[in-house]
Amino acid sequence: MAGKFTIENRTPKELKVLHVASGLRYTFRVSKLKSGQRVLKGDYSPGSPSARPFRERLEPNARTFAGREARKADLID
Repeated sequence: MAGKFTIENRTPKELKVLHVASGLRYTFRVSKLKSGQRVLKGDYSPGSPSARPFRERLEPNARTFAGREARKADLID
């Protein structure tokens, strides 16, 4: 169940993504590589042990959504 994601907060240094149906939040930070390329890095928090399997299943979809939105906002290359 990928469901709908929304941007909860966006700054030049990070994106906070919310999975609407579950209320799970994911934070991705903008990081600059030595080559100068800007990429997103996940900022993981342990959260509730009972929510961990569900959180891990949704993370790839959250990362894809965050990457697409970060490119639109010119936060990453």
